[in-house]
Amino acid sequence: MEVMKWLFGLAGASHLLFLSPVSAAEVNAEINHSPPYIEGDTYSNPEVIVTLTGPIVEGDSARVGNEFSPYLTSRATGQRGKLILVLNSKEGGDYAEAQKIIQLIREYNIATYVRRNDECVSACAFIFLAGLDDFWEGDEQLADRRYVLEAGGRICLHAPHREHGPGTMRDGVDAVSQMIDVMNSFLGPTLMTEILAKGPQQCLKIETVGDAARFHVFITKYRLPPLSVEALVVGSMNARWFEDGSFYDIAMPLKASYECDDTVEIAGAVDPNNEKVGYCTINRDSQIFKDVVPETVAGNAKAFTLYKLNDDISYTYFYFPRTDTSAERTALLFHSAERKTFALAPPRVQRAMVDDWAFEQRRLRRDWFFYPPSTTLESIAAK
Repeated sequence: MEVMKWLFGLAGASHLLFLSPVSAAEVNAEINHSPPYIEGDTYSNPEVIVTLTGPIVEGDSARVGNEFSPYLTSRATGQRGKLILVLNSKEGGDYAEAQKIIQLIREYNIATYVRRNDECVSACAFIFLAGLDDFWEGDEQLADRRYVLEAGGRICLHAPHREHGPGTMRDGVDAVSQMIDVMNSFLGPTLMTEILAKGPQQCLKIETVGDAARFHVFITKYRLPPLSVEALVVGSMNARWFEDGSFYDIAMPLKASYECDDTVEIAGAVDPNNEKVGYCTINRDSQIFKDVVPETVAGNAKAFTLYKLNDDISYTYFYFPRTDTSAERTALLFHSAERKTFALAPPRVQRAMVDDWAFEQRRLRRDWFFYPPSTTLESIAAK
């Protein structure tokens, strides 16, 4: 029986635009002695950076492995920093070879990275989404994920297709089943279903802030958005989507409750039902304000404005109106200008003095979350 060859390349109407490549991808390694390569990392050990450029063909996994191999021993691990695989493949390539590279990534905790203006299509995109990191100092709940996209880089995903010949239904089912077995460890069923629905001429792109949040992509090299209450509210919504695929219920649809002085719509921000969303200001004499907001701000004429804790850290309170499924409540968000990150305070802090809350060792999110979900990553790329 013929062994079928499956590709993750793009196909034209009557033929493959990217046929089985005759040459391997170019694979190069370098040692970065001036870390960190990824913005926001803080360690100082030299990093191992391997770059894979071009079509992915049989043997590329061995070439990638050979470049990393001197740095995979227990002794080398104690002396080096992060392992990073930089990807640039608009052609896609061989499905089986992509699986082997993914297995290498998962075994040795290799982070993946796509630069601005580079493309990572099909097989390359699945490799990208497999990225891991054993040196990340962020949220422990997401410490096993690390795939970084410079704003303006391009990611395209779709289902695999046969290189040639008609094949059988069983062949196709077996190929998809094998793909799901490999990808299930880092892609949920909803995203996998979306990807498999895309044919060889189609593309599921990661091109907006909302896309990046859904796929847990870490964005870098972006323009910093202005800091405001609105930006922090949008950030909290995107963070919730990043964590579990749903928005905070900040008025869905946006409407005032009896406690609201006014509702403020956030331009460009919508919930999953395309309803406009925003935040609600409340009177400082209302009961929820008296019960929740600390005395440090209770005397201010306006409750939901941006406050300065010190030269680095700002914070704000905003209000969640009562809905059919949740009680009314406030939330407290801190932002660090130095770290370019923000964090949602736990409930106990909302009833304490904000000065007692340490910013370090918290569930932090980067400032790119401040942009509304529909914002394209290309539009916020650093100039």
